[in-house]
Amino acid sequence: MKNVKLMMIVLLCVAMLAVGFILGAMWAGNMAKNLQRVAGGNFPQKQQTVTEKVDRSVEKELLERVKVNPEDVEALALLGDFYFDARQYKEAVEYYKKTLQLNPTDGDTYNDLGLAQFYLGKNDEALETLEDGVSATPDYQRIYLTYGFVLSSLKKNEEAKKVWEKAVEIDPDSTVGKEAKKFLEKIQ
Repeated sequence: MKNVKLMMIVLLCVAMLAVGFILGAMWAGNMAKNLQRVAGGNFPQKQQTVTEKVDRSVEKELLERVKVNPEDVEALALLGDFYFDARQYKEAVEYYKKTLQLNPTDGDTYNDLGLAQFYLGKNDEALETLEDGVSATPDYQRIYLTYGFVLSSLKKNEEAKKVWEKAVEIDPDSTVGKEAKKFLEKIQ
């Protein structure tokens, strides 16, 4: 009878631990989402430990398009986006660079390339890419938000502040303008 009671207590403890781990994982996931919201809405986050499942058929289709036409700018940019979303930043960088060779005024690609480089720890390259993007597309508001984010992450808050102020100046009422205001409030 003692062995049965002991076994029941052990099983109860194991079950409680399992429930604790599950609840802890759920809490951590919700905390990450809340931190993302506080940090400025849908702003991209650094690579996470769990890779999301991606639809490899999309990758295959885009790679086939590029094989048929290596200068298919849309397919190249979409491949960059695909790899970025899959958190395969090295591959994303490769396709974003190819896109910019063919379309050097694509502000969105400069933005995403700079962010992918930053996530890879290539901070100098990221800053140079974002500076080039600002020069090539001075009215593209999103790049100022990303540029400020990278500067701030590198503890260059005064520079980040100037860049975010430019984002607000372009359109203070847009989603990006509002996100820039939130970032500015945090470094004041």
